[in-house]
Amino acid sequence: MSNKVGKTVVNRVDWGRWIVSSIHVHKNRLVVLLAGLMALSEDDWGRFMIGQASALDKVTEGLWVAEMELARERADDPTHRTERDKRMAVLVEVLVRVRSLLESIDPGLAPRFGLDGVISRVPREVEVFGRNVLENLQESNLTYDVMGFAISTADMAAQIEGPYRALQEKLMMLKNEDRKAEDLLILRDRKLEEWTRVYHVVAGLMENIYRMAGEDELARRVRPTIARSSGTVGPEDEKEADEKSEGSEQPAGDGALFDGPVGADA
Repeated sequence: MSNKVGKTVVNRVDWGRWIVSSIHVHKNRLVVLLAGLMALSEDDWGRFMIGQASALDKVTEGLWVAEMELARERADDPTHRTERDKRMAVLVEVLVRVRSLLESIDPGLAPRFGLDGVISRVPREVEVFGRNVLENLQESNLTYDVMGFAISTADMAAQIEGPYRALQEKLMMLKNEDRKAEDLLILRDRKLEEWTRVYHVVAGLMENIYRMAGEDELARRVRPTIARSSGTVGPEDEKEADEKSEGSEQPAGDGALFDGPVGADA
């Protein structure tokens, strides 16, 4: 899983903030131009525009907070998984040593305690394998003579238990972290759906309001296109495209720089 803030989300947030800023910057001038249209006064238009800005600002900042929380939750994943793999390797090493000891006593002992076959290198499988061996050794309560030394199955179990518990603890922690990340991903996706609905409405309304006021260039810059609503491009991307198009023989209109309106995205 990625532990970075998604570029498409960043672009969506930038577009939301772009439109909110545009409303606040141009409102006072626009209400004068719009006064009397649709039987609305300057104050009526002002309140309406600020209401649109507030609605979009709320869902935009809500989306940003949700995305940041998800990224923070994922940020430590590589470190935790590296530590998990180290703990797994320690447990595997101990299991191999215990198996060698059992085979030196009697080749039939390793299968008896579940230590036969190839030991997996998949962390969850190693944890299950280690638990079975640990339980078998603890339940046996046997003692063997190894070159004049008495070694019990309890001693062998004690060697395994520490590394086993360490791996088990890390696996449980990662499982909980994955669950938290999944919950945050669901929340982020809900915030994204909410942002998309509000963005389409507010951007579409502001495009028409700007056009009514004769501000076609402002209308073009807030128009809710497919690329903008999906986060494929951000304001800075389109700014660069605008700058590159300057000086060309053919003026860059809406169709030259941007895709169609969101209505075509059904």
